[in-house]
Amino acid sequence: MNLNSYNNEIKDMISQILVLRSQHSELVKKYCKKLIEYGKSEADSELLGFAYYYLAESYFFDNKYDKFIKNLILGLEYQQETDAGGLLARSYNMLGINSDNQGNIPAAIDYYLTSLEYSRENGLNYEAGLANTNIGQIYMSLKDYRTAISYLEKALSFFRLVENNPDAERNGAIVEISISLCYYRNGDRKAALQYFYKIEKEGDKFKCDSHYQVIYMIFEATFRHALQEYEKRDSLIRELIILVGEIHSILDIYDEAFMLCELLKDAKRYDDLWKILERIDHLSMQAGITNMQLKVLRYKIAYYRELSNEAGYFKACAEYYLLSEQLEIENKTMVKKAIELRMDLERIKERQQAMQEENKILQEKSERDSLTKLPNREKLNSYSEEVFEQAYRNNTKIAIEILDIDDFKHYNDTYGHQAGDRCLRKLSQLLHNLINQGIFCARYGGDEFIIIYENMSDEEILAIADKLKQDVISLGLEHKNSKISPVVTISQGICNAIPVKNNRTWDFFYIADIALYRVKRTSRNDICLLNGKAD
Repeated sequence: MNLNSYNNEIKDMISQILVLRSQHSELVKKYCKKLIEYGKSEADSELLGFAYYYLAESYFFDNKYDKFIKNLILGLEYQQETDAGGLLARSYNMLGINSDNQGNIPAAIDYYLTSLEYSRENGLNYEAGLANTNIGQIYMSLKDYRTAISYLEKALSFFRLVENNPDAERNGAIVEISISLCYYRNGDRKAALQYFYKIEKEGDKFKCDSHYQVIYMIFEATFRHALQEYEKRDSLIRELIILVGEIHSILDIYDEAFMLCELLKDAKRYDDLWKILERIDHLSMQAGITNMQLKVLRYKIAYYRELSNEAGYFKACAEYYLLSEQLEIENKTMVKKAIELRMDLERIKERQQAMQEENKILQEKSERDSLTKLPNREKLNSYSEEVFEQAYRNNTKIAIEILDIDDFKHYNDTYGHQAGDRCLRKLSQLLHNLINQGIFCARYGGDEFIIIYENMSDEEILAIADKLKQDVISLGLEHKNSKISPVVTISQGICNAIPVKNNRTWDFFYIADIALYRVKRTSRNDICLLNGKAD
């Protein structure tokens, strides 16, 4: 997004959104809605794609999933219209997180892979790191630790490519923690401890980040337990119980909270386990995510069983059964919504593809001569500048030919303008044959045409030019009032040289025009090639 195109008020709101996005959702929503209002008034699709994404993200942090999805889809449409690769990668990543939280792992993987595709296409290392991290964590939850490590290592390599980005550095540290835990859970204690000691040295770097602090402390407590350093473990657990009690959104601590539950269960700290379960239960109910509530209940069932609390056990089992039935109903709704979402995304893609095709056709039309379908003067100007600059850089030859039809005015006067148009189309067919051979041809105007030869010798050019001259004669188009020939002929002027400093394409056009004038003045139906440095 080019901020220079906006006034200071818009620039300030965009900057504030990026700074405040995860801390002050209400203020971010306010700014996003103002940007949407402004974007609609100015028909600014790029700004709308940006504002809808961050509005959706704010609703996601507030656990308002319906509004999250609605705004995310609105943003996707504008992002695809403007080919906003970074936001598209992040949008699909968010869809993946949403599906993962609701227990729809296949849909989550599909969205993460789409995010990766956009990241690769646009060279987005940070976004590729996020998607690989999330895929790795799904495999962690499935206890496929080897596959998880492979994705997490990819994520780490992408984050390390991102410079001057604190988020990338912090996420890289979180990924290292996840890799260490994978090794630990897979039984490779040595590899796990190598990561642990490395991370331990850097533990203070992100303490200002409350989310990272919780993750790091749970990670450290897990390893203190494994190392039988119970005093240090218990000190960390006491701090964690306070920190978890202060967190307001389950999304901030979802995976980490259950990791803490595992630790407390292994350490047989059942009173602390209950405190954490009660807090997670409250946050899960507040969020209204049944899949999370079921996970809490599974831990409660294990808790009651461990303490031989039969009444509590059967009560939790009954709640689990009722909630499972509710989840089954929700799953059907979720599948329906997932299908609708996929269809919405496909419709957006189809509309975008149709628009791109239409724009391509319009672009081609704007660069094509309507009569001959050859490139027009506008296309000639852009193409000639490009190849001329390339020839100068590579110190190679470039040739420009100007040709016209001999006595074409008399032809029109004799046969009429419709016949003249047919004559131009016949000649253009021969030039299209040259285009198919990789030689650029264009209609310059009237009966004048331009041919550009790249990196060819005089002999090669003259052979092609002479064949074209003979092919025009072979058309056998009657020209009874011509003073040159009873059939239509052409005259050709060519400049072939290596561009030197201060040359312009105009210099080559000028020399080619001089060459054409010489043919016209002396013989016509002929070719003149000039070299010269055109300086």
